[in-house]
Amino acid sequence: MAKIVVARNQQLAMAAEHPKPYYSRVVSVWLGLVEAAGLQYAVTPPVGNNVWLLGVRIWIDLKATDRGQLNYFKVFAGSGKPGSVDDVKSWTDILPVWSTQAADVNWGLYDGSPGMKWSMMRFFEGTERRFGVVAGRVGKDTSVMFASFEISEG
Repeated sequence: MAKIVVARNQQLAMAAEHPKPYYSRVVSVWLGLVEAAGLQYAVTPPVGNNVWLLGVRIWIDLKATDRGQLNYFKVFAGSGKPGSVDDVKSWTDILPVWSTQAADVNWGLYDGSPGMKWSMMRFFEGTERRFGVVAGRVGKDTSVMFASFEISEG
């Protein structure tokens, strides 16, 4: 039998304060990536003030598998309309990845990769809540990256 780590009344209090959403919608962005262009960004339109992020999916256009061609990226959440890559990078990194060699590194998708998907239940508060991706490319060819955010308001 599983041991209860959290008292049941605490679970009820959290459920009352943050009820589970009854519906969701998906908001997506895309980026055209070229190595010489450096970092690119794309952000969603404002999606609400109190938003549950239920999941994130990132994928790239279909190509033959080539580990020498890499799209690298980070996923962010923030408020306001960004005017540059640095504005988006100042937002909250919602999918941090850590390495023993570096404090915070990028996610990567090689040509031919099937993409990545994260399921979560993260609550964000704030005006003009937006989600976005900052990405770049290492390789001689161009690539297209897509990001979908499953959200629920309330």
